[in-house]
Amino acid sequence: MTTAEVIKHLSKRLTLSQRAAKGRLRKKLDFLSYLLIHQQKVDLPDFGTVQIEASEQCRRYIPGKKTKCIVPIRRRAVFSMSTRLRQWIMGNKDKTL
Repeated sequence: MTTAEVIKHLSKRLTLSQRAAKGRLRKKLDFLSYLLIHQQKVDLPDFGTVQIEASEQCRRYIPGKKTKCIVPIRRRAVFSMSTRLRQWIMGNKDKTL
């Protein structure tokens, strides 16, 4: 589902203009970003959990240069699906979301 489709769906569901729905979506995403930055974890009811984890420093091979480089410690977002969402997906394998 594209962003434009999400905005259309929200505007119909909330009986708002598409501009107002886009504003609400942007505010919600900004709030979720704020929570991730400051709390390192966001729980989304019936959807899952997004948390920030640090990966270890490692070495990677660069085929173009035929050398190895050191990749520094970095942070990445990790999503853990809720049991309820997993059950819904498994029950709707043949259907599209």
